[in-house]
Amino acid sequence: MRPSVISSVMIGALVLIAIALGLSVAGGPKAGRLEKEDKVRAEDIARLAGKYVPCLAEEAGRHLPERLFEDDVCFNSLTGIRLADPHSGAPYRYERISDTRFRLCASFHRADRVAMHLLGGLDFDADTGCLSATYYGGSD
Repeated sequence: MRPSVISSVMIGALVLIAIALGLSVAGGPKAGRLEKEDKVRAEDIARLAGKYVPCLAEEAGRHLPERLFEDDVCFNSLTGIRLADPHSGAPYRYERISDTRFRLCASFHRADRVAMHLLGGLDFDADTGCLSATYYGGSD
C-alpha cells in the first residue's frame, strides 16, 4: 500500500475510535433522552418545592399541606407546575415531615447525575430521589 493510503486508513480508524469512545462516554441517543427526562423531573420537583408548596401553605394559613393537590389559586398563578411526571404519568411523591420541613420525590433514571448537575445546591438525596426543603412561613 502507498503511504498516503495507509495514513488515510489510520486517520479514518482514529476517527471511528473517537466516535465510539464518545458514544460510550455520553451513552448515545437513549442516554440523552433519559437525561432530558430526568432534567424535567428535577425542574418539576424544584419548582414544586420552591413555589408551589409554599403557595399551598400560604393559602392554608401558613401551614404545610398534608398532601399535594391542585389548588386553583396556586395552580393558576404559577406557570410550569406539574404534580405528576409527564413521562411516566406517576404523581410526584410529597411527604410533610414537620411544620416546616417537607420532601418531594421522583423516580429518576440517573439520580446521581441529577444530584451533581441539576439539584447540586439543594438538599437532594440521590439514593431516594428526594428533595428536602424548608418552609419558612410556618412554626416548628
